[in-house]
Amino acid sequence: MIREALACDAAAIAGIQVASWRDTYRGIIDDDFLRQLSVTRATSSWLGWFFERDSLYFCRVATDDAGRVIGYAMGGPSRRESPLLAELQVLYLHPQAKRQGHGAALMRSMARGFDLRGLHALEIWSLEANPSRPFYDRLGGTVDGRRETIVGGQRLREVRYAWPRLATLIGPRIGA
Repeated sequence: MIREALACDAAAIAGIQVASWRDTYRGIIDDDFLRQLSVTRATSSWLGWFFERDSLYFCRVATDDAGRVIGYAMGGPSRRESPLLAELQVLYLHPQAKRQGHGAALMRSMARGFDLRGLHALEIWSLEANPSRPFYDRLGGTVDGRRETIVGGQRLREVRYAWPRLATLIGPRIGA
């Protein structure tokens, strides 16, 4: 199930963030940096986001059959200030929840949310070495840009995935 994230989800989101980074970026981002990631600090940061966020940004969570949060995505208007362009800033799943359709469900849900907010195209920046990049390829994203970023003091390359039309992620509309 996908639902809007609530402030009471902050600790679960933080736990997924830390677990996902440690699993996904092992061997890509410095091990000392990954070891120093803190669920407590991330929880505090997420609580701040929930209480101080711009209303144009939103976060959704995927839950399992027992209602536990197993993944999340957050985004809003592009930080590049391009009109009608959405940016998915984060999408993380607990390592044990990968490859079960939760990521695709989150992507579709976020695309619908962007569409409802009047945004019609989507971009996502991903570390070039991210082993999960084929996920974006399968969902129809195309790489159309590159840049450098600093993570934990390391200079890393990112790629920009683009969906010029959100409709490709949303799928057919009922009654259309």
